[in-house]
Amino acid sequence: MFARFPVYITFYLVGPSAESLNVSARFTHGEHLVEVSFIDGEPKEIPDSERHARFYRQTKGFSFTLEGPNLSVEYIRQHQPEFLDVIRTFVLRTFRAIRYFGIVPELPETMLPAILKLEPDLELWHWHVDVSPDGQVWESINDSMKLKSSMLWGALVGPWTLDHCELNVIWWSAIQEALELNLEPSAESEFYTNAVGHVRKKNFRLAIVEIIIGLEIVMTQFLRAHLNQKHNLSKSKINHFLDQFDSIYYRVSVLLDVVLHPSWLREIDRKKILDVINWRNAIAHKTGRLPADIPEQTYREGISAVRELIDILATRRDNIKAEPELDQISIKLAAQASIFRPLIWLEKRHAVRMDIVFFSSTPSDEPELQHLAAEASRLLQIRDSKFDAKEHLTIYFKTLGGEQQNYFALGRPWGWEKK
Repeated sequence: MFARFPVYITFYLVGPSAESLNVSARFTHGEHLVEVSFIDGEPKEIPDSERHARFYRQTKGFSFTLEGPNLSVEYIRQHQPEFLDVIRTFVLRTFRAIRYFGIVPELPETMLPAILKLEPDLELWHWHVDVSPDGQVWESINDSMKLKSSMLWGALVGPWTLDHCELNVIWWSAIQEALELNLEPSAESEFYTNAVGHVRKKNFRLAIVEIIIGLEIVMTQFLRAHLNQKHNLSKSKINHFLDQFDSIYYRVSVLLDVVLHPSWLREIDRKKILDVINWRNAIAHKTGRLPADIPEQTYREGISAVRELIDILATRRDNIKAEPELDQISIKLAAQASIFRPLIWLEKRHAVRMDIVFFSSTPSDEPELQHLAAEASRLLQIRDSKFDAKEHLTIYFKTLGGEQQNYFALGRPWGWEKK
């Protein structure tokens, strides 16, 4: 059996092509299979925009379709509270996935009070549910309901009064995965998304407070992982160390030089980050306000610099935690060929970079490269079921001394080149 209903929110989809804007997702929620897509809207081109945002589509909102048992008009009317609870739960699951994995801060993360205050009959009427035994012929539940005029007016006003939302579809695969696996966002992504929302409303005071909380969390997580894995410190020693150096200003200004490689330090703008920390400290401990003489662009650049550091620390944290597994993969690959133990680096989501250096200065032939790439792909896929070598793996094959190199990407090796 099937049921469907819309959620009307003005939604702008942005992407590199007209075809890329036709996105949808399917996921299991309890005993039901749920499909979510967007309602209406023709793709239009923005000629002067960047390639990743060349097209946009203005939609009316979401269309949800359920497939599963107990979706008849009679059953839903008899079990109205339970059905409404199911709807609320997977709608919020969708909103949270898009909000945090697609960076759409306008979407709520909790059910709006206007919906929760509705009488059960009015709430069910508000969702405009249609049902079908086969997905072809549909019947509206609303047709079977008789509501008072005052209730009908309340439904027409509707509780979904939100700012319009914008989503770049480059994030859609991450949203799909979050829905399929019911993933929770990381703490740093929650605070960053909140900060983006405040920046869009030009509330830089709250944006700075949120982004520094995110930095404090990911900094602590990174330091704990680093001190435990790299220096084998016990939990009590780590706690004592962090207690002694609990200032985020001190951690950024001094500790980063101890725990990050210089190549990472070159990626950050420490002055801008420290400025943002000082602004947050003034808000929290002194005036409660931001300085009035600082240009808006300076706030934006500072928040962006903090975000870049958050990304670096989160990547380092995740690689440190995965190091035992990656070491085992490296050892197995080195045992199969005349190579040093490969260096393996996790990048965003499932992407992996690998450096393989041969003992010999003579490049290996293509079959050997294909074999190594295939074995690396197999081992990485065992570790991560969502890993796809054609999409996620890049291998740099290098000769001893680094005079020549080749690389594997998009599922095949490319030609050797002189450096």
